[in-house]
Amino acid sequence: MHTMPLLSCLALTLALLAHGAPTSGSAEETRQQVEQLLLDLQMLSRGVSNQENSTLTRMLKFKFYIPKKATDLEHLQCLEEELKPLQEVLNVPQSKNFHLKDTRNFISNINVTVLKLKGSATTFTCEYAQETANIVEFLNTWITFCQSIISKLAE
Repeated sequence: MHTMPLLSCLALTLALLAHGAPTSGSAEETRQQVEQLLLDLQMLSRGVSNQENSTLTRMLKFKFYIPKKATDLEHLQCLEEELKPLQEVLNVPQSKNFHLKDTRNFISNINVTVLKLKGSATTFTCEYAQETANIVEFLNTWITFCQSIISKLAE
């Protein structure tokens, strides 16, 4: 009797899992993950801001793509696509204040968190703004994005 609804439910669940839909149903868990992403981005931003003028000037020459509009967790795909270039720019300074090891850890943490938040599906295609951003603008864009998501989740 109840076999058909149960099978339908099971099929839907498997379809969602197969297409990479995030499985954490908890808004609280999502908020905590976005807060962790925010902290990692803020630490990178502080590290960039603490560079000597000559190093910061070199870092500012590199350009990053930012999305036209980043409002939902699926837009984290755009951040994920820029993580490798970000790591390359962060490797430019070999200063005593900002070690390569720390950079790798932050990028790795960001990547893991982004994958948890957006799921493994890559069906979303980023629409990038025509203007590119320097590293400071890029990090600030994603920091603002995280703050916006946290505010939405608190509502």
